[in-house]
Amino acid sequence: MNEATLAVPQPQLIPVRYRILGLLFVVSFVNYLLRNNLSTAQPAIMDQYHFTYADFSLIYLAFNISYAVFQIPGGVFGDVVGSRRALAIVTVSWGVLTALTGFLPGLMGTTAGVISAFMGVRFLLGITNAPMYPVAAGAFANWFPPARWALPNAVLSSGLTLGQAATGPVVV
Repeated sequence: MNEATLAVPQPQLIPVRYRILGLLFVVSFVNYLLRNNLSTAQPAIMDQYHFTYADFSLIYLAFNISYAVFQIPGGVFGDVVGSRRALAIVTVSWGVLTALTGFLPGLMGTTAGVISAFMGVRFLLGITNAPMYPVAAGAFANWFPPARWALPNAVLSSGLTLGQAATGPVVV
């Protein structure tokens, strides 16, 4: 026998479930940071494109409708493809769509075109944000016993609250 076969596995300093919880905290933080960044940039965008509050409400409406409608399909998506793959897909989508939020409206010529571009990108962002919490709940169910779900839910809620609090300083 060689040394490799006799090696005893070393215990991990941080159990896998808590590393997953830490990752979900970061994902929740980023989710709320990217979700709320438009509200921080709203005054500058309104000045640049001469939007009214009614115009901007349509942009928010596009996100909120898609987010609400796609919660259940987002949970099904997470069940079908698995938590890890689903979160990887949606987090990459958030980054791409956030970049498009800043880039795409500049390509449109009219105010109506700019509003439509913002609405389209924010609608898609709502779709990709919707699976976050159903998928996280599925991950908790896989990695934590039911009697221990309070801590992961509290950590996830802390991530979203801190992400929202950080939006202003980070975006500005």
